[in-house]
Amino acid sequence: MKLSTDQKINKKTAFEIVNESLKNNIPLDSYQTELLLMYFAPALPKKPKTVLQYAALFAGTKLPKKELNYIHVDEKFIVATDTRAMIKIENTNNIDFGYLDKKTQNYIEEMAPYKYPDYLRIFPRDNLMYKVFNTSEHTLESLDSEFYYNIDGAMISKIYIDKMLSYDYKFEYCTQGDNMPVSFKSLGGLVHVVIMPIVL
Repeated sequence: MKLSTDQKINKKTAFEIVNESLKNNIPLDSYQTELLLMYFAPALPKKPKTVLQYAALFAGTKLPKKELNYIHVDEKFIVATDTRAMIKIENTNNIDFGYLDKKTQNYIEEMAPYKYPDYLRIFPRDNLMYKVFNTSEHTLESLDSEFYYNIDGAMISKIYIDKMLSYDYKFEYCTQGDNMPVSFKSLGGLVHVVIMPIVL
């Protein structure tokens, strides 16, 4: 069902709609139904508590390649991208393979036949020199100036750094020159994020 409204309602209004319908024994109209769906629909947490919620922050929305709108899990990694950044997390918990909805983390069976793009080619394989980025010691503005040239400006950079640091407070990063990706790794090495315009 495609919602025709983007209006958000609060808890009080949601329960007023429900109580009024029950009290008067009147079915909800389509508009009321949409409002309640907007209120009760699952949302991505700002502070993810699981690796799947963390990966979901990087998944696309309404991208032409429909497989990029989901979290993808295979034998080795959990992967998600919005084509501006890609996250790769080691599948250390042996999560079942497949495509998962980014909000509910339910498996999407109809996506099973789709092959996910070759994401490994996006991530640098050389032994690059990484620098520690720790929010207790650095701000975004204190990073190397070359960092900005790689990602079309500081605003885009901060969006993805905020996403990364919502789950892990310390990353190492490296740049590879103008118009090349900026690569981030968690200190444990389980999480790897690349920020760049990605072609998949």
